[in-house]
Amino acid sequence: MDDAKNAKLIRMFFENIRSGMPKDEALRQAKLRFLNELPHDEAHPVFWAATVANGGSFYGWQSAGGEAFYFLYGG
Repeated sequence: MDDAKNAKLIRMFFENIRSGMPKDEALRQAKLRFLNELPHDEAHPVFWAATVANGGSFYGWQSAGGEAFYFLYGG
């Protein structure tokens, strides 16, 4: 896997996470965007197919004792 291309995909993934998408959908949308934005030879699945989301898909804010904290919940 090409590190630079994988880093680009992961940046797209975290942009989607920050916008409020669940983890599974964020990765799906990042892969689709990756395919659409990169030239055909650079968007080959060899560069992104190994990237998977593990655990639960919930990602968000949780309130505990009056303080909000950010967490990633893996199920």
